[in-house]
Amino acid sequence: MSSPDEEYVCTLDDRTLLKAINELNEDPDKRPAALQSLRQWLEQQPHIQCPTDARFLLPFLRARYFGEPETRILLQNFLKRRRKFSKWFQNLDPSDSQIQAVIDDGAFLVLPQRDNDGRKMLIIRPGNLDFSGTRSYTRQDIFRTYACIMDYLYLLDEMTSVNGAVAIVDLGNFTVKQYMAITKEEKADFLQTWQSGYPARIKKIHVYNIGALADVILNLIKFCMTEKIQQRVRTHGQALESLYREVPMHLLPKEYLPSTYEGSHVGTESEIIDIEVRDHKT
Repeated sequence: MSSPDEEYVCTLDDRTLLKAINELNEDPDKRPAALQSLRQWLEQQPHIQCPTDARFLLPFLRARYFGEPETRILLQNFLKRRRKFSKWFQNLDPSDSQIQAVIDDGAFLVLPQRDNDGRKMLIIRPGNLDFSGTRSYTRQDIFRTYACIMDYLYLLDEMTSVNGAVAIVDLGNFTVKQYMAITKEEKADFLQTWQSGYPARIKKIHVYNIGALADVILNLIKFCMTEKIQQRVRTHGQALESLYREVPMHLLPKEYLPSTYEGSHVGTESEIIDIEVRDHKT
């Protein structure tokens, strides 16, 4: 019988593999032993049911710097929260019509190019979401869409499991009514799930379009963030020029660039949505 790792082929480029070695304590020669040790522990936990292939387990090892006790805790938190909030994780199929509707609204834009550090870029725009239920999707579908994107980024994209991701949160058009549509408990559960129950490497969060109202909302959200994540938040008020100093213009959609800009960009928002839908289906 073949080993679960015989089918695993590392897809990291040389630069990213070196980063995994230097920053995440990943040793290609010891990788199989680390995976096998984690599998042996899982076999002794009959209450835990999860995949044991390298593709699934490696993001958890990398997120905890190949420390097995810490990896066990993260994996248990991940599975526990998927059971507890099962509605958020049901049918995470990008071709699902409700998930498609959320993506079509442009609330979550996964940009097609990585930054200079190999990190994936994601624009989150809660003001584009319809929390009223009058559209074809519900609040739970919004959570499902985010879960679908996170699975795609961190469980299926090996480069991102090492390099991490950068989020740009655009609070334009985000209202108190939208903020209040999600209960206090849901907000806390959501933030806790993605901070301590997921093998995510969020390297930086840029917050843009911060008016007086959005500033109040942001402070409420930051209150629920871990100190580590709070330190990675960068605010840019309503000035795109401030964002440009940290995010190269050629990585942004056309709509986020000045009309006088003549350089390259990653496409229009509609083009990015088309790419996002296509990539998630493959």
